[in-house]
Parts: sequence; C-alpha cells; structure tokens
Amino acid sequence: MVAAEVEQRAGLSARPAVLLTVAIVALWAAVAAIRPGTTFHLAPVIVALAYPYAGWPQTRTRRSRFVAGLIGTCGALLETVLLQAAGLLEGPTLLGANPLHESVAAAVAAGAVTAVVAAARITDALTEGSQRRPPGR
Repeated sequence: MVAAEVEQRAGLSARPAVLLTVAIVALWAAVAAIRPGTTFHLAPVIVALAYPYAGWPQTRTRRSRFVAGLIGTCGALLETVLLQAAGLLEGPTLLGANPLHESVAAAVAAGAVTAVVAAARITDALTEGSQRRPPGR
C-alpha cells in the first residue's frame, strides 16, 4: 500500500504536511552536512512532529491522527538513519550516548507523545469545539 493510499484511507490531506516535512528534513540534512560535528538535538523531534502538525487540521478521527504521527515518526527515523550512514551525526550528545541512539530516542518520544494526544478524547472535544465556533472568534 503506497503512502497516498494510506493517507486517503486515514482521511489525511497530504500536500501541506508533506511539503512542511520535506522542507524540514532538507533543512536538517543541509545543516548537518555543513556542520557534521554539531548535534541538533531537537531536529528529530521537529521532523517527527512536522507531519502531524501540518496535517492535524484535516484529521477527523483518532485513527487518522495516529497515522499522521506514525508517518512523521517514520520520517524522522529514516532521516536519522540516513544521516548516520552518511557520517553526519558526529556531534556530542546530551546523555553521553551514541548520537544515533539519542536521535532515535528523541524521534520515538515525539511519536509517543503524538500517539497519546491522538488517542486522547480531549482532542475530539477540541476539534468539535473549533468547528462549532463562528468564524472570527
């Protein structure tokens, strides 16, 4: 099943989410190529959250929100592995671990937060409340 089909079944509008995610991934890759000895600790978190953030307004169900979070997390993990393979994750870490392990942990943590928020009933109430309000308020 291709990504577009998954998104369609989950009720996601892919264009803004994909564009934002690709832009952030490209920015992280470019900065990492310029400064491979610097660790960008929040980059995996930002990449993991970019897709669900951009796609959240179009999501109507908990399942579609969960899928958006999963897509974002997979994108962050893929980018992390590719940067490691290219030798661009060489900087110091916060926890004293391998930069790959720290980046994977950060991406997974962001994905877990997205999954919890997607599963929470409060997100349904927030979405319903925003749809009921008249424009301009």
